[in-house]
Amino acid sequence: LGAKAREIQEKHDADKEKAKKEHDATKITQWDPKLEAMAEIIEPEKLETTILDLLLGIQRVTDSFVGFPAVAAGFETSEAQCKVVLKAIKCVSKAFKKIQLD
Repeated sequence: LGAKAREIQEKHDADKEKAKKEHDATKITQWDPKLEAMAEIIEPEKLETTILDLLLGIQRVTDSFVGFPAVAAGFETSEAQCKVVLKAIKCVSKAFKKIQLD
């Protein structure tokens, strides 16, 4: 490719990446209240159901955490996926402390 075509392609790629990050930032702000609500749950069964629904999706067939399907579908970048899963772990830890299961 010519220099001009390469420059256009790089600009296009940068715009795509920026759009992905903006999308993920918006999604994180939508997921934050759901994640924070998990920290307040004191019933183990309800906590389990909430974790599975949020991270795996309601349509799950089995309770396998492989790949976190709902997280992978909702977020485009691996950085955002990681942030959400880590925040979920922290909120679950807080919930365990309230339930006193740790």
